[in-house]
Amino acid sequence: MKRYLCGFLLGLAGMVALVGGPSPGQAQEQKEGEPYEVLANGPVHEAYANPLDYKPQLGPVVPKEPPAAIEEVAPEQKPEGNDVEWIPGYWWWDEEEKGFFWVSGFWRDMPPDRRWVPGAWQAVEDGWQWSPGFWASEQEKEIPYVPDPPESIDAGPSVPPPDATSIYVPGCWMWRETRFAWRPGYWLGYRPGWVYIPAHFVRTCGGCVFVEGYWDYPLHTRGLLFAPIRFDRGVVVRSFMPSHVVRNDFLMLSLYVAPHRQHYYFGNYASDAYQRRGFVAWTDYRPNRRSVDPDYSYYRSTYREDPMWELSVVAYYKGRGSADAVEAPHTYRQQQKVIEQLQTSKKDSAPVVKDVNITTLQSVSAITTLKEVTQTKVTGLATLAPKAKVQDVERTIKLKEVGKEEHTQRQKNAQTYHELAKQRQQIEAKLLQQGGVPATPPAKEQPKPTRLDLPKGPERERPKTQVQPPPPPPAPKLQENVTPKFDPPKQPKPRPTQPDNKPMQPERPRPSDKPVQPDNKPVQPEKPKPSDKPAQPENKPVQPEKPRPDNKPVQPEKPRPSDKPAKPENKPAQPETPKPVPMPTPKPPDKPAKPESKPVQPPPNPVPTPTPKPPDKPDNKPAKPDNKPKPSDKPAKFGKPK
Repeated sequence: MKRYLCGFLLGLAGMVALVGGPSPGQAQEQKEGEPYEVLANGPVHEAYANPLDYKPQLGPVVPKEPPAAIEEVAPEQKPEGNDVEWIPGYWWWDEEEKGFFWVSGFWRDMPPDRRWVPGAWQAVEDGWQWSPGFWASEQEKEIPYVPDPPESIDAGPSVPPPDATSIYVPGCWMWRETRFAWRPGYWLGYRPGWVYIPAHFVRTCGGCVFVEGYWDYPLHTRGLLFAPIRFDRGVVVRSFMPSHVVRNDFLMLSLYVAPHRQHYYFGNYASDAYQRRGFVAWTDYRPNRRSVDPDYSYYRSTYREDPMWELSVVAYYKGRGSADAVEAPHTYRQQQKVIEQLQTSKKDSAPVVKDVNITTLQSVSAITTLKEVTQTKVTGLATLAPKAKVQDVERTIKLKEVGKEEHTQRQKNAQTYHELAKQRQQIEAKLLQQGGVPATPPAKEQPKPTRLDLPKGPERERPKTQVQPPPPPPAPKLQENVTPKFDPPKQPKPRPTQPDNKPMQPERPRPSDKPVQPDNKPVQPEKPKPSDKPAQPENKPVQPEKPRPDNKPVQPEKPRPSDKPAKPENKPAQPETPKPVPMPTPKPPDKPAKPESKPVQPPPNPVPTPTPKPPDKPDNKPAKPDNKPKPSDKPAKFGKPK
């Protein structure tokens, strides 16, 4: 009996655990002894917000395979909104703990005319790498994978803004079947309650995916973001229901961009240690030299009437890293203890930074329960801009019950997202085996592009009266003349061939010398003779002509020498004419071919091996052909060698 009891207890310890928070109506503080930890810092779900990057790159390779996805159960309450949908979570790698933790799913007010394509972990040579998700258009039935775009050539706006609230949308590259074309940047008017996400590329393990610009909601109205969860080691999770929510105002006061630029992180990342690792504050992040993060740019334009808003936010982010600032907690349990200590010492109302209306209690209150979320106000940091006349910013989150049928449909939709992630994984694995997306071969050899077929989107109950977003901005025309030649495959080719080209330069005279070597080795420096090489008959008659110069009267026979050069003129004139364009200057057309040998002598200097001795010989012999058209004194020289 004891043996069976011990076996039961051991099996219970390693058994699959049904882990979940309390039901929404009973959401309370995390209990002691539960096999998970609610984190007060970590990555923001990339479907909620993702930093824009005009030079897309992949994240680091992790050494371990992620666990199987959790069957996450959506809470039975959701926030009010235009089109609220449940988006499931995913595993993420913790570089500090060297393990995976769960980025919880959340309720998202879907951007109009957009659908979410989830990311997926992909097996690579040295481990596993994350292919990020993206928002695709609902009209797209398939997503093509394209090569990496060239570096952006956006130099900022060329004209002043039409008004103080306009936002600059940087230019971007557009893929057109076989090449990239440049679309210039433009100014876009401010729209209250709407954030414009510019067009950009998303780098995946199989290639790049182009995402056209779209309208989205501001950060503080996008939905209900749940906190990440770290499960205890050895606990296998079958199902889980999140119940702890990230406060919207805290998110805007603790938002950082990760080093790999694939995720926003919220929480305590202001210390020097994180700054050295590459974490950048939301206020200081720049997608490129000429633009600002679109989410941050929206709030800067919203509170434009009060410049103190931006000054206060920047000062607060800098003050969080000071030694006097209270360190933000890392877990929900730590948060509860820190709040209790602050309230006991009556320091909860002290400002974090002087003259900035943010208390110490606000700086550490990162997480709340689903029950308490209805009691918290969302301000959008409007309290930092008292002079700004902004309406409908402060609000209270309202929840409504999710019916059984709708809840069942949400669980089916979650399975649709998981299946789409697996489909991405398979397609990108094939692309990896092929070496990635082929980079612009000739149009005739252009292969059929690899595409991700998007299944029918998750079914959801849409409201009868949907909020209509602003119309899409009129994009400028593509500039075809700015399109650079896409030569990534050609660039590596010349590099290995460069050493081959260098020896090829001396080799060029060598093949020409081979036929000439039996005739006269010193002819090597005379490159005009390669033209004579095809005209071998000229060399043969020239030899009998040597006795002919004894008969000086032959010289008056101008038709004969003219006939002989006329033959080479007909044959080599075609190759010679382009080369000796400057050479016809000496005198007659017959002579330029001969002087060509003289100027051509300097280029073969890299092969001066035979030159030291033979140049003396050609000086005597080539002088004979040079003297043939010249005065009668030169045939006298022919008589001397005889």
